[in-house]
Amino acid sequence: MKIKIIFLCTIFFLLQHCNKANIFGNLDISDKNNLLPVDKDTPIKEDQIDLTPVAPDSPEDKLFVGFHKGKQKIFSINSKHVVKLSAIIPEGKLFLSGIFTNAKTLIMLKSLKSSADAGSIYELLLQNNVPKLLLREDLKNYTNANYINNNDDQIILSAFKQDAGQEILLLNRDMSFSNYIDVNKESLSSYPTSGEFSGNNFYFSAFSSSAGEELWVLKSGGMASVASDGVPLVKSGSPGFFLGFDNKLYFTFKIGGTQNSPIEMVAHNSSTNQVENLPSSNMKSNPHFLTKLNNLFVSSCYSADKGREFCTLEENATQWNIQDLNSGVSNSSPFSFFEYENRLYFQASLKNSGSELFSFDGAKTDIVSELIKGEEGSYPENFWESNGGLFFSAYSDVEEMKVLHLKNADKISIIKFNNANISYSEPLTKIN
Repeated sequence: MKIKIIFLCTIFFLLQHCNKANIFGNLDISDKNNLLPVDKDTPIKEDQIDLTPVAPDSPEDKLFVGFHKGKQKIFSINSKHVVKLSAIIPEGKLFLSGIFTNAKTLIMLKSLKSSADAGSIYELLLQNNVPKLLLREDLKNYTNANYINNNDDQIILSAFKQDAGQEILLLNRDMSFSNYIDVNKESLSSYPTSGEFSGNNFYFSAFSSSAGEELWVLKSGGMASVASDGVPLVKSGSPGFFLGFDNKLYFTFKIGGTQNSPIEMVAHNSSTNQVENLPSSNMKSNPHFLTKLNNLFVSSCYSADKGREFCTLEENATQWNIQDLNSGVSNSSPFSFFEYENRLYFQASLKNSGSELFSFDGAKTDIVSELIKGEEGSYPENFWESNGGLFFSAYSDVEEMKVLHLKNADKISIIKFNNANISYSEPLTKIN
């Protein structure tokens, strides 16, 4: 068994072993002719590799971070899927997150020498056609800084400050202003986690001594308040898995606020400032990873007789439609949903193929390919799109780390650079 080191959440899915049939939707996965082939032996040719930095007039280039020959490096891929080396992460620094705001490419780096280091934010620039990392914000007054979200005007972090706890740290797009927002007063932490922008406001989950864990709103002026105390008193609604579209905010919510309360998808009405139950809110389905494909909500949801499976919900429907990919009560545990060419790609687990790449076209679900033959699984995730190609990281049968893959119309290829695999890709953004 390979050492799985990329995301801790992957460990959870390693535990989801399954008892499943070979018939998956309308696709017989025993017929290997139906699976997309994996080309492991034809890397990009050496004469196709351009070692020059990313040019400022190449907005189509997509940036990503990967380990290459023992070093973390920033690469780009252009419209012809040619790999370019853009910058090398400095020695002693570890890449945390990529941020794109106001046509700037920002990255968070953390020192490997100090566990207390919260990290720093750098801007990736080109000076005389040479890539430079310019320090924009040193988070030396904080520890345990984590990226939550951003738009073109502001960056939302969670950070710990002495005598205040783990709270919201708001930065403006030019790094000329920062605001530490103490949601849970005194030295008690609010532990802000995931959130989503809706209109001009940012909605997030946070804890307070007076309301429990509820939905909070951070308005454009930098003021935070409880958006809706969906469960009265100190009981917690524990909102999560935010999904915003069509000026509405959807998320999961613990209806009733107790440990055994059902968790369902709800909507926040900004006009009434209330959490509203949906027609499907009484199904006890505990949906995860909410997303949307055309007119369908999609999630990983649970039922007592089928386990955690791939689920769809039509707007205003009263219950989730469960596709039992892994027959019986065993879980297929779908996650890492990504829309590409009007299909939804994701990872799911089957007994005879492990966790592999699947797709959904709005009606039918198929397994795309077995990147690793047998039950071990390749665990594809970190999906991103660039110039007609779908990129993702996944294990190969010869690597201890996840390596960069490219799916196009007729095959899946492993991307190499200077005859070496690029391990653990992390998509950044375009350079403008």
